[in-house]
Amino acid sequence: MTGDIIKLEGCYNFRDLGGLPCGNWGFTRKGKFYRADSLYGLTKGDIDTVRSLVIRCVIDLRFENETGSKPNPLRGREGFDYYNISLLDGVYSNDYKNAFPESMADMYVGMVEEAKGQMTDIFRTIYKHRNDGIVFHCTAGKDRTGVVAALLLSLAGVRPQIIIDNYAATYELIKEVTDKQMEKARLAGFTIPISAMLSEPENMEIFLAHIKNKYGSAYEYMEQLGLSREEINGLISALVI
Repeated sequence: MTGDIIKLEGCYNFRDLGGLPCGNWGFTRKGKFYRADSLYGLTKGDIDTVRSLVIRCVIDLRFENETGSKPNPLRGREGFDYYNISLLDGVYSNDYKNAFPESMADMYVGMVEEAKGQMTDIFRTIYKHRNDGIVFHCTAGKDRTGVVAALLLSLAGVRPQIIIDNYAATYELIKEVTDKQMEKARLAGFTIPISAMLSEPENMEIFLAHIKNKYGSAYEYMEQLGLSREEINGLISALVI
């Protein structure tokens, strides 16, 4: 289950996280939480479509070098509350200048362990806008976005295999973009390992196992972040119908 894909001209991986089964609770709420790749290429028509989805909160997980070269067209636009909460992904956020992560799964684990302040800000921002439509995104909509999506879906009680499937669908949706990125890198004289571009299921499987083994659940991870039970339960109520 990948979630409904929102067809846009300038964005390839814009998906509704609604309609996924949550064990005995029901389903994730449709028209509420969306994950996406970079919104930089949104056309006027795309922006009208996003507005029609009643999205008010935009959480941009990219770094300054990304937001500077490819600004978010919803930032400062009437009707949207924009937040830039940067997460390091080891690929796009460093402009491909540093060593690539040996394991994407290890990078995801590092993200939740080393960026707890940013994670707290992300989930508190989502809680603040829990009555609004929300989109969170990075550059490819795979790694940083994938980790946030996985934690939200875990909190909602979505089964691990469904979360893994939701993550694994990403590569085929963004393949056109990643192929261009890899060719651009090749022409610049360096190589992006294909493993950094793929959304292999085992990456998310290892990440989810880490959350379960170390914290017990996404709920308990968020408690470790310092979120109150009122905040966490508020997130669940917004997620589940």
